[in-house]
Amino acid sequence: MNITMAQALAAAQDRGLARIDAQMLLLHALGRSPYDRAWLIAHDMDALPAEAASSFEQLGARRQQGEPVAYLIGRKAFHGLDLAIDARVLDPRPDTETLSIGRWSWLRRWPRRVSPIWARAAARWRWH
Repeated sequence: MNITMAQALAAAQDRGLARIDAQMLLLHALGRSPYDRAWLIAHDMDALPAEAASSFEQLGARRQQGEPVAYLIGRKAFHGLDLAIDARVLDPRPDTETLSIGRWSWLRRWPRRVSPIWARAAARWRWH
């Protein structure tokens, strides 16, 4: 049975997925960029291929169990960078961007000779 992309998205929302999450997962299942949401809206009456429907169902089930979308699609934008993400790293949140901007502005006020010492101490604490 072929369903349209709009029907697949509606069914995912009926199961409790947020609209943005469902769109991101469907784009990933279709092999498209997460930034192609306009394409998805323009093609919402197109039939969803069977292999994409299966992948979308699996991704939706994992999302309902609480797995972050970034882990499911393997990408996350952070400070204008498109980062590869999986379960081995923390999912960057918008608050983290705000915190890092504040941290960098704070570090610029320190003398240059102090910053490398702080960076070495932070790296040692983070990785050891």
